[in-house]
Parts: sequence; structure tokens; C-alpha cells
Amino acid sequence: MGRSITLKYQVLGGIGWVSLSQFLRYLFQFAFIAILARLLSVDDFGIMAIVMAFTALSLSIGDLGLSAAIVQNKNLKQNALSSALWVCALAGSALFVIMIKVAPVISHFFHKEIINSVITVFSLKFIIDSFGIVADSLLRKELLFRKVAVIEICETLSFGLISIGLAFNGWRVWSLVYGYIFSSLLRVCLLWIIYPWRPNLSLSLNSLNELIRFAKNMFSYKVTNYLISNIDRIIIGRSLGSLTLGYYSMAYNISNFAREKISGIVNKVAFPAFSKIQEDKEQLMRAYLKIIKYASIIIFPLLCGLILLCPEFVRFAFSEKWNAMVVPLQYLCIAGMISSITTFVGLIFLASGHAEIEFHLSIISLFALISTIVITSRLGITAVAIGICVYSLLINIIAYIFVRRLVRIDLISYVNALLPAIIYSAVMLIVLKLFLLLVKINFSLPDVFLLISSAILGMSIYLAGLYISNVQIFREIIDIFCNKYEQNI
Repeated sequence: MGRSITLKYQVLGGIGWVSLSQFLRYLFQFAFIAILARLLSVDDFGIMAIVMAFTALSLSIGDLGLSAAIVQNKNLKQNALSSALWVCALAGSALFVIMIKVAPVISHFFHKEIINSVITVFSLKFIIDSFGIVADSLLRKELLFRKVAVIEICETLSFGLISIGLAFNGWRVWSLVYGYIFSSLLRVCLLWIIYPWRPNLSLSLNSLNELIRFAKNMFSYKVTNYLISNIDRIIIGRSLGSLTLGYYSMAYNISNFAREKISGIVNKVAFPAFSKIQEDKEQLMRAYLKIIKYASIIIFPLLCGLILLCPEFVRFAFSEKWNAMVVPLQYLCIAGMISSITTFVGLIFLASGHAEIEFHLSIISLFALISTIVITSRLGITAVAIGICVYSLLINIIAYIFVRRLVRIDLISYVNALLPAIIYSAVMLIVLKLFLLLVKINFSLPDVFLLISSAILGMSIYLAGLYISNVQIFREIIDIFCNKYEQNI
């Protein structure tokens, strides 16, 4: 019991620090993207989306699945960690060379000559990132999330300041490229300064055997997950062009902002914690249900509010030149709510040592997504967004079936975990809709006033309903995000 309570406090404290980091990064990133959206063209974002679609695979598999293996493995020796670092460095260098070779082919495929140069320079990031993989994994393994938070905030600030400074001076898409490169360099330097571990010069594949057994399934999953995350951009960029891709990519990123940040908070903290209780299926089930309950309570109202206020939000944040993404963004927000539930199934698979199940699920997801995008891309980005809603619902059902077989989660408990978020998000939407109709009929107000007043009203209604119906949930969430348990880290 003592171990369980200590772990609970570590997780809650970890969530508090990662939450602080992600919240600040969210604010900074949104501000930076809003500024860059006005300084750069839609086509610049489309070009960067194409580059990221192809380089994301290398960024994702650059650790060869070893980072998750380091967190999951309970008994690691110095030689294994050192070997992991040098293998990752070799892999990053190899990926750099490969991307330079394929850059001209990608450029020709999309009929954009500048893509060749952008990929060549951006690929330096593979080598830089490889030297921070082990230190970052060890920080998370030991639940040292206060240090992780400092590093991540500094990385985000450096990206924004460098990119905006270059954009002001007319560097166009290159402002984004150099922003990513220099922020990665700063992050790796901070990891080496903050975490005291240093590698030796040994490179022994034998010492990596325990890590490789877990990592090989994780590596396969990352390859398919890359395709799932980027196949839509590749198909849209090829069939509809970089301008349309710029609208779609921005809409997709905004709709996934809240989901990715919240899931990032939970996954970074919960995976190492879940790994400590991997033998206790009952405890895993309870922890998983609690996670999807809290995540949905936070994500659902944010995305529901964005759906309702989408036209005003886009005009205010990005200017009217981005209006073409309003309707696709609304549908993608619906997809984001559905997929936010599916996001956490990987915690169960990985923590219990069943990375192969997540790989199998990713294969199913990949084929379903490719079919969806190929069919809908001919009809435009709005049709693609609607198709992704249907796809997200299908994958969520399949993911539940996989999880149920592993930890025996019954459907009633699963639905009950989501009910608070569903009910009070619906109440919030009804009240906000009536408020907006009343205001628009009687007044002519600027978008910023509508956004601020609606945000305050919506948050008040939602939190009041949550507090009245279940004080315990409300207080636990406040405790987590106020870092009440930070002393137990």
C-alpha cells in the first residue's frame, strides 16, 4: 500500500510539473504561431508541412525505440546506456545522409524546388537530437519532471524568438527551419548540463539485448505511427498542392493542440509509473479509467468551445487570409475529441510489455486512414476532415476491444469515465450558443470581445457544473495542476 501511495503522489506531482510545462508551452506556441501566420504566407506553412511529413519518420525512429525501452526496463547498466547513446548517434547520422539523398526526389514529386534545400538543412536536426535521447529518457524514468519542464519551456521560447526574428527580416520558410534546428541544439545542451549521467566509449550490442527485445516492437510501431500521422499531408500535398495543404495542416495542428498537450502530459508521466505496476492488471485498469476521465474533462470542453467559436477565433488569431480552414477545423475538432480517448491505450500495451499489440493496432489504423484519405481527398479538405471523424470513431472502437482483452475493462465503466466530460461540455455548448445568439442580435462587437467573454462564461458554466456534481473530481484536478504533490517527486 505504501508503494502504491508513493507512486500515486509521484505521478500526480509529475503531472503537475509536466502540466505547467505544457501549459506555458501551449501559450507560447500559440502566440508564436499566430504571429508567424501573419508574417509568413500560407504556402510557407504548406512547404514546411511537406518537409515535416517526410522528416517526421526520421525524427520518430531516430531513437530506434530505445527511449521507451530505457524507461520500461527496471535494471539498466552503464554499458547498456552508453551503447544506446552511440547507436542513436550513428542512427541519426545515417538518417541525415539518407534524407540528403532522397531530398531531390521529394522535391520533384511535389514540384517544389525549394523543398530540396529545406530538407537538406532541416535534417541536421537528426544528428543533434540523437545526443539527447538517453538523458531525456533517464529524466523521465526517474520522474524528474521539474527538470524536464525547464528544458521544454526553454526549447519552445528559443524556437519562437528565433523564428519570429528571422520572419521579420524576410527569411520566409527558412525562419521555421532554423527555429527548429537551434531550439533542438539548446535542448540537447540543457539535457547534458542538467542531468549528470555521462557515457563511456563502449559500444556493445550484447549489452543492448534486453533493450532491443522491447525496442524492436516499439520501432515497428513508430514507423506505422509515422505513416498514420503524415499520410494525409503527403496525399493532400500531392493532389491538392502546398497552398491547400497549408490550410489543412494549420487546421489539423490547432485541433490536435489540446489533445497532444494533454496526452503528452499524461503519457510522459504515466508510462514510467505504469511500468512500475505492470504486473497488477486491476491497478492498471483503474489507473487507465482515471486517466481517460481526467483527460476528457479537460480536452472535451476546449474543443467544443473551439467548434462554436471557430470563425471568430481564426479571424482574430490568424487574420482573414486563413478563413478557408474554418469548416475543416470544426470537423477536425470532433475527430480530436474522439481520438483523445484512443491516445492513451498505448500506455496499457507498453507498460505491460505488449508493444506488439500497439503495433498491430497501428497497422489496422494505417490501412483505414489511407483508405479514408484516398477516397475523400478528391472532394477537398472539408471532405477529408469529415472522413477523419469517421475513421477516428472506428479506431476508438477497435482500440477498446484490444484493451478490454488485456485488462478486462467493461463497457459501462468505460462510458462512465467519459460521462462527466460529455454531459457538462454539452451544457456549456447550449449556454454559449444562446449567449452568442443574444449578443449578435443586439450588439455589434469585435471578435476579441466575443472570444474573451465566451471563454469566461463557458469555463464558469463548465467548472460550476463539475463542482456541483462531483466535488472530489474537481478537487483532484485542482490538486494536480496546482502541484500539490510536488514534494513527493
